[in-house]
Amino acid sequence: MATHAQGRVGIRAAWVALFGTEPTTRELQIVGAVSALESNYGDAPYRLLDHKTRDVLFVHRDTKNPGAIQCCLPNEDKFGPASGGCPENTFLATDRSPSKVTAANPDGFYDVCFKRFATYEEAFRFYLKTLLVGRRGVKAALASGSSRLVARKMAETTYHQTPVEKYAGAIQTNAAAIAASLGEPLAVSLDGKPEPRPTPRPLPVPRPGQGSPASASDSIGAVALLALAPLVYILMKKRRRS
Repeated sequence: MATHAQGRVGIRAAWVALFGTEPTTRELQIVGAVSALESNYGDAPYRLLDHKTRDVLFVHRDTKNPGAIQCCLPNEDKFGPASGGCPENTFLATDRSPSKVTAANPDGFYDVCFKRFATYEEAFRFYLKTLLVGRRGVKAALASGSSRLVARKMAETTYHQTPVEKYAGAIQTNAAAIAASLGEPLAVSLDGKPEPRPTPRPLPVPRPGQGSPASASDSIGAVALLALAPLVYILMKKRRRS
């Protein structure tokens, strides 16, 4: 699941299954942009690193985790050392956080258990539920089309710890790439725009003699002319005889 077209199919199907409605283009572009940013639609590898040397200790592939969704911190006492202290259907990998930066850990590295999914269908449904149902204001922000507002709401609900402007810019870049790849208009901007609504067309003003509806006075005049027709005929006949 590495292309924008494949990601779109998975996201749309999960949206319909979860919400029972068709998503808009801007909703699809923003949700797709976040997934592409976080894990390339679940196709990116996850690495376990040595925090001091930055050496790669292990690489997890085929995790089908489209949103870099974490489960919990490792607990070897509870889940055993064989799994790195992670429960079933999760795996241990390295992430980074500004709050973890210290003199001994300048990169802010920490190890955490990430979710692993058996199918992309299950993965995308969980991703949308985590992003849009469990975080207040994020789904509503999608309707604005503002990558900045979405990034801010995601930060406020602890989905990411990246500076908002940087994350918003990444969403914007990915949304533009999605639109170009799928041949559709870009529906996302940093500040967003309201959904365009069709402008109602004014009714045409009828002109006399061009199909304008007959008025009541027109109808009365027509009846009067019909009533006078026999009298006109008689007068014309008498004039001929004389």
